[in-house]
Amino acid sequence: MKKDIKIFIAVLVSSDVLRVTRCINTCQLQINHNLDFELCVVINTKNDEFKNEMIQYCESSKINYVVTESDGTPSTGKNTVFTVFDKTDCTHLVQIDGDDFLYPTFLQHIERHLMKYPNTDVLGILPCDSIYINKEETFHDLDCGLYAGLWGTNYCSWDFWIPFDTDSIFTENNKGNLSRLMLFSRAIPNKFFYDPEQIIGEDYKIHFDLLFAHHRDEITYWFSTASDTWVRDTTSVGIQKQDSNFTIDGQQIIRKNEFYQEKLRQYIEKTNGVWRSGAGAIPIDFAPLYMNVEEKVKFLNKIL
Repeated sequence: MKKDIKIFIAVLVSSDVLRVTRCINTCQLQINHNLDFELCVVINTKNDEFKNEMIQYCESSKINYVVTESDGTPSTGKNTVFTVFDKTDCTHLVQIDGDDFLYPTFLQHIERHLMKYPNTDVLGILPCDSIYINKEETFHDLDCGLYAGLWGTNYCSWDFWIPFDTDSIFTENNKGNLSRLMLFSRAIPNKFFYDPEQIIGEDYKIHFDLLFAHHRDEITYWFSTASDTWVRDTTSVGIQKQDSNFTIDGQQIIRKNEFYQEKLRQYIEKTNGVWRSGAGAIPIDFAPLYMNVEEKVKFLNKIL
């Protein structure tokens, strides 16, 4: 079975050479797995200087890359990754934004999951380790002066976070997207697309398309509790933060936009209705923890 799996890791980049090269580096540091994988940098940017820098970096480092046409929206960039993946001989796509990065146990988790659940078409990671500018009580100090919010277990209840029948977008306590979509099978490209008009929440919208297809038994959608897979960099400034244009304590954040929220609510009601908009039908894979907090901190201090 392992020989039949080939992972296409696509690093989607639009700006910030230093963060991008960090992300690429972590993709190459994967340990304890037996998967065949191919790394490709998808350059989707309107910044010619950045594009030229990335081309030079990839060519000098002998890393595969493609340059795709950009309209400045995150959805178009992600759709181009689907297109690039569809032209390969790989069986599964891993898509990661260039300002985030992977733990060295990422592919170990992907291999384990696909060995147990080989029919998986979409895998969303529920926990989210993050690095921050400002410190909170439970955060860990990093040598670079930033702070890390880290999960110390992959086993906990998700009852509060995952509404069973009605999604929280229809309540006053909207939690936003439930997971980071990290793995796609060949069943997804050409059938599902990110919406370029959903400037804020494009991942949230495609989640519902995938959920409703899962309800119809057209695809198999899984959640995983594997926190030691990827890290979100909240200190970067991407397209959605620029569009949101909101800062708290010196840190730029994405705030909920009622226009896009209402647009998405109307789409859900029209497409599938409010009932069963909750993600209760999606099975959860409770994964083992391969990296504890101390190991995570050590890794972050090494690469940041």
